[in-house]
Amino acid sequence: MRMTTNLAQFGRAPSIRHRLASSLGIVKALFVGVFSALALLGPAHGSERAGDAAYIYALEQHSDVVAALENDFLALIETAPEEERFNLYRTYNQLMGTWLQVEFLRSLLDSSIEAVSPLDEEEVRTNLRDQAEFTLWELAATITNIERNIVELDRPSHIQVNARVRSLLAEARATISHLITDQCEHISYPHHGACR
Repeated sequence: MRMTTNLAQFGRAPSIRHRLASSLGIVKALFVGVFSALALLGPAHGSERAGDAAYIYALEQHSDVVAALENDFLALIETAPEEERFNLYRTYNQLMGTWLQVEFLRSLLDSSIEAVSPLDEEEVRTNLRDQAEFTLWELAATITNIERNIVELDRPSHIQVNARVRSLLAEARATISHLITDQCEHISYPHHGACR
């Protein structure tokens, strides 16, 4: 059995060099432990590009407007006379159906940030670009259809909600157009689909 002696027992305090060496040993052990743990974790997951946060924020803002419009539509539909409900339902359904495409686009943006490897990220971002292109087409078609419906609206409140929907869809379209441009700048094969 090995016996250790404490220098303080003999009336001497440990030297500064002894305490420093002991402290450095502890720091060295911590560094080795931390780096070993990091090595086991593997590479970091996903990468958020500079514009991603802005697009997420913009899409969240658009989603907040959609939620308010949805409440307004449901209130209008509930109080509208029977003969006016069809046009309100049609506009509401067009908005919500189109917005599902925008929400799917947002989920792809989230997935691209969380991608495990650069290859996975490129695949998800390519899908993101393609979904953005489809969503732009969907937004344009919905705006056109809603503009056609305006002639059948009589009440100022219905016309006002219709205008708010068209404004929201136009803003979302501008956001998504910028998103496509940014995606095309980062995808390794820019001469494909929307990147032409």
